[in-house]
Amino acid sequence: MTYDVRRETIDKAAELVRAGKLNERFKATVYHGFRSKKSLKQIKEEGIEYYAKTYAEARMDADEALRHFGFSTKYSLDAWESPTSKWRWCIWATTYGPDVCGWAVRSPEATFLTLENAYLELPKTHPPKAEINKYRIERYGRPIASKLLLEIKAQSIFRNPCNINTERKRIKPSEILDLSFCEEAPIR
Repeated sequence: MTYDVRRETIDKAAELVRAGKLNERFKATVYHGFRSKKSLKQIKEEGIEYYAKTYAEARMDADEALRHFGFSTKYSLDAWESPTSKWRWCIWATTYGPDVCGWAVRSPEATFLTLENAYLELPKTHPPKAEINKYRIERYGRPIASKLLLEIKAQSIFRNPCNINTERKRIKPSEILDLSFCEEAPIR
């Protein structure tokens, strides 16, 4: 898969916003990075689903990761995310293809950021990063880059073309243009 910058997507969003059509949806080519234990063929057949259905599910998952490494759950998801932020628990995308594998490696973000917060707070007691990377591969699978064709609001793209809220928890197989595995680069 080639990872390019979707300049035409950004330009179309800007044109609609300037015309006052902020909520108008249009088909946009975007990228989404995630982890999965499924094969690329399976994902193409079944689609992509966001890993957590609710904040509570994401928090339990992040707390389990903290306990796995002996961290206190005081570094829980609550420390950096509000349980009322319903907008957060969906699939996010980018128009900037070169970043998609970076997003995939850090996926799922709720667990990644929770562990990072604990890691920074307790530098002398943390496990090696390689151990955390191994845990994330075993728990969530390999990082995957996807190229998608989705209907997205112009303002969602225009506000931040590198961090687009798709307002969706699922991507249909017909919306997947391409998939590829990313290199599992260690998080530093």
